[in-house]
Amino acid sequence: MAAMVALCSGLGKRKLTRFTTAVVCLINPGIHAVLWRSCSQYKQFISPFTGCIYGRHITGLCGNKQKEITKAIKRAQISGFMPITYKDPAYLKDPKVCNIKYRE
Repeated sequence: MAAMVALCSGLGKRKLTRFTTAVVCLINPGIHAVLWRSCSQYKQFISPFTGCIYGRHITGLCGNKQKEITKAIKRAQISGFMPITYKDPAYLKDPKVCNIKYRE
C-alpha cells in the first residue's frame, strides 16, 4: 500500500516541491500489538523455502513494524514456538516472484 507524501527539496526551504510515494504500514499501530506468542500470523513474513524473514520491500510494512515483527519472530524462534530453518546452501535461493526478470 502506498501513499502520497510531501517532500521538501532542501534544508530551510518551507515550500513544497514534489510528491513521492512511500510505503504505509499495513498494520494499524494503535490497535494491533505485536506479540511473539502468536506465531500463526508470522508465517506470511517468513519464506517457506529458506526460513528467512522477508524484508520491507516484500512485506510492505513501515520500518517500525518491520523491526517489531522481526524481533517477535526471533523471540518466538528462540523460545521454541517457531522452528528455525537451516537448509543446504545450494537451496538457499527463493524462487522468482511474479515472473520478474532479475539480473544475475
